[in-house]
Amino acid sequence: MKNLIRSIWTIFTVVVLTVLFASLSVLFGIFDRRGRIVNFFARSWAKLILAVNGVTVHCRGCGDLPRNRSYVFMANHTSALDIPVLFAALPFQLRMMAKKELFRFPIFGWALAIGGYIKVDRENREKAIASLQAAASRVVRHNVSVVVFPEGTRSSSGELGRFKKGGFMFALDAGYPIVPITIKRSRDRTPNRQMVIYPGSVDVVVDEPIPVEGVTPETRDHLIERTFLTIQANQA
Repeated sequence: MKNLIRSIWTIFTVVVLTVLFASLSVLFGIFDRRGRIVNFFARSWAKLILAVNGVTVHCRGCGDLPRNRSYVFMANHTSALDIPVLFAALPFQLRMMAKKELFRFPIFGWALAIGGYIKVDRENREKAIASLQAAASRVVRHNVSVVVFPEGTRSSSGELGRFKKGGFMFALDAGYPIVPITIKRSRDRTPNRQMVIYPGSVDVVVDEPIPVEGVTPETRDHLIERTFLTIQANQA
């Protein structure tokens, strides 16, 4: 019974807060082409989701990054809670890569579009590459950072999966350093295939930026491997 009540509470709070802040983003975000208003509401949404469900975030290294730079944050992905955790932890103007299907949802999808989130077409490689190149130009112009889950989807086992190349191509196009991020214990807060958030803490480890200057498409695999090994080591 306790778990049922918690599940109902989780669903209620997530739905209500998502609809509320997505609506506010649509209403006020149209007046801000740089997406800063939407980012403010996204961070507010994330912090409230965590707070009302009793989740605290402990971040190591979040304050070490210069705030006057932009980055591509590469994070492992084991839980639906990872998105609010990152928005709550990282004090930057953030945009995310999101699959194109999410942009079709009323209100929520509109908020993503207004906020300048990056639409990814997983079914068409040529369109995906073109959209990432256009997005790289746009985020550089707006001086914002981007969050990428390089595994492409949540890990069903909790183990770090193989990294896809799209986010790394984006980083090279934008010229942004890559910051490996390791999220720990978010899977304990929201287990796989469960719509429930259990109270407790989540740890976030922000590693040192990895420069992309001098990296070419031919040497990109070394960059991918370095990022992968850094996150994997922090998971231990």
